[in-house]
Amino acid sequence: MGQYDVAKTTNPNALEAREVLLEENHPNTLVSVSNLAVALQHQGKYKATEDINRRALERREKALEKEHPDMLNSVYCLAPLFHQQRRYKAALELYKGTSSGH
Repeated sequence: MGQYDVAKTTNPNALEAREVLLEENHPNTLVSVSNLAVALQHQGKYKATEDINRRALERREKALEKEHPDMLNSVYCLAPLFHQQRRYKAALELYKGTSSGH
């Protein structure tokens, strides 16, 4: 089991710092967004996880080309979340999208 209490505090702080020091679409900022989503998902906070993952996806869509690996990774992060929530149709659509380049 991970140290989720530490991650709960550290990830938002890292994200906030990167948003101030860098820009919101900077790759390192988006890594912090994704890390926060992972921590929230492991805590069972699925709505917050989905919101954070969608935020990362929207930002990556602005900053990256469709076929960029980080873009595809961002799309792929939502699919297992939907699967875990038994939202199989939504998960399948995202899985199909990642296999065809989003």
